[in-house]
Amino acid sequence: MPSFQPLKDSQIAIATRLYDNLPGWKLYEETLKSLNVEFPGYELPATLLKVTAINQFYSTSLYAVMRMAEHITAVMANPPANYDAELVEKLAALPIETEGETKRRFTSFASKFAHFFISQDNYPIMDKYSEKMVAFHTKTLLAPTYLLSKI
Repeated sequence: MPSFQPLKDSQIAIATRLYDNLPGWKLYEETLKSLNVEFPGYELPATLLKVTAINQFYSTSLYAVMRMAEHITAVMANPPANYDAELVEKLAALPIETEGETKRRFTSFASKFAHFFISQDNYPIMDKYSEKMVAFHTKTLLAPTYLLSKI
């Protein structure tokens, strides 16, 4: 297994330039921030809007949008004492609805939800595509998505 290296200032600068040249990402981020301001909290209507936005903007392949919104509403009604990785794991674990259904974890979706709607400082986005693109453009193996989520 490869070991991850701390980010260098030059790598952060490269990622910042990449980000600055992606107006769609900036617009998505601004939209998600606005959504969080206009619809704070985790009551079902607000959570449904947030789940739908993350799923659409980031193509997370979440088909059970309403079920995920209900799940997040339930988790956030009694969140873990410390907002840490445990919370993302709880959000990612969508309960099985029907017998024979395969249990799936939506970690990428949950990390994005937590990043944009709980705490950008505490929850980096976990996204394999972003990690690959940063690694490609910086020609190095980076700590998982730390860079893009902290810009």
